Amino acid sequence: MSAGRTLFASRDVEGVTVDQIVATAEVAKGSFYNHFVDKDVFAREIASAVRRQAEQAVNEANANVTDPAAHLARALCVFMRFAIEHRESAQVLWRLNSGATMVDAPINRNLRNNVQQGITQQRFKHVDVEVAVLLVMGLGMQVVGWAPAMVLLGVAPG
Repeated sequence: MSAGRTLFASRDVEGVTVDQIVATAEVAKGSFYNHFVDKDVFAREIASAVRRQAEQAVNEANANVTDPAAHLARALCVFMRFAIEHRESAQVLWRLNSGATMVDAPINRNLRNNVQQGITQQRFKHVDVEVAVLLVMGLGMQVVGWAPAMVLLGVAPG
């Protein structure tokens, strides 16, 4: 998994071959296929693991936060820190997160629920769930893209 994470941090799925994965991981090709049907399944598993890692950090930071607006603001800050401290993982999210950009994707359930709660409590006004979720996801992905530049500029630790 580590070898795949490294490769997918710098290249899209189409830009990586199974031969490159097994060479980087120093395992036999047959061993790869014992665990994964193909590299697309492997890439999805890596993306899912990284997303769970980021979500765990957000959940821990927001364990006792009940205000949806504060929850969302803290989540974005944690996600930015995650992108800075775990640049390789953040780049994996950047490259392999395409299916998760759908508002109704199961992986976005917590974000949707948070936004809906904020609208219900009137913490977010004049916006619908779909627009708000897409805005937050877009901002999150931009944070991932900005993280390396922030380190280079000295705005964030490297």
